[in-house]
Amino acid sequence: MKVSFVVPMYNARDTVVETLRSIYDQGAEEVVVVDDGSTDGSAEKVRETGFPVRLISGPNRGEACALNEGIARCTGEFIAIVEADVELLPGWLSALLEEFEDPDVMGAGGYLTTPEDDPWVARLAGYEVEMKFEGKQRYPPHITSAAAVYRRSAFELFGGFDEGLRNASLDSDFNLRIVRGGYKLAYNPMARARHHYKPRFFAYLKRNYAYARYRPYVKGDLYPADRHLRYNVAFCGTAWASLGLVAWHPWVPLLLIPAAVLLQVPKAWGMWRRHRDLAVVLYPPVATVRNLVASVGYIVGLMDLKLSSLTGR
Repeated sequence: MKVSFVVPMYNARDTVVETLRSIYDQGAEEVVVVDDGSTDGSAEKVRETGFPVRLISGPNRGEACALNEGIARCTGEFIAIVEADVELLPGWLSALLEEFEDPDVMGAGGYLTTPEDDPWVARLAGYEVEMKFEGKQRYPPHITSAAAVYRRSAFELFGGFDEGLRNASLDSDFNLRIVRGGYKLAYNPMARARHHYKPRFFAYLKRNYAYARYRPYVKGDLYPADRHLRYNVAFCGTAWASLGLVAWHPWVPLLLIPAAVLLQVPKAWGMWRRHRDLAVVLYPPVATVRNLVASVGYIVGLMDLKLSSLTGR
């Protein structure tokens, strides 16, 4: 079975070398890197590695465009998608290929771990994602395109990624087409990869805004924890919005904002039990601010979706 690897890359100079090294450690034969308009010298860094990659450079059009272009250049029976801030751990590919012994499985993904030496905000983001994997079904409705393998025939049957979508919406949309088409996605926790999340607080908030901004386009919950997260985000957004009442009812924000922070404590405790990282003490206030930003992004996304339906875009 020939596996082609596609690496969508945008300003990943600090991580892409380790990504490529981990891919070749899996025994990769064909690797296509699509540079989506990077401005930090990522393409030059790839060339300096000497790895026999096929490097495609173009303007910044979004990850979906980069993935579609890379997949079109691949010749393998299977397409492995690995983002340029992910490092595959030994055995990742072999564990996922076993899932395709079932002819109904069209895509397979594994577990994302958090690098211990990443900045504190990146670690918090990673710990939160790890908790989302709790209770994940054997055959879930969603696998993350951060590190996943698909049959090539999945793209022939269901088309490519929707180039109008961003972040988690682009892979969840594609996964939904697979599941609705009568096929399965497989989750194998033995296939592990390290994911480097945004290392700065503002970048972390910006990414979460973008995620929430396109969340209205996603049908259903991607992870079991999502059903609780949406209520959490709504409550935090309401709590911060109550500041508008401070001139008339100052007690309202004085009650709601601390309550929103306290709402994050159980998850922080869960992170502490797993990782014993002192950075988790920052999680409650960080998550409260993040949820405010996410609530704004979600509202903007809902408005845009409504406008799209009215105008037929």
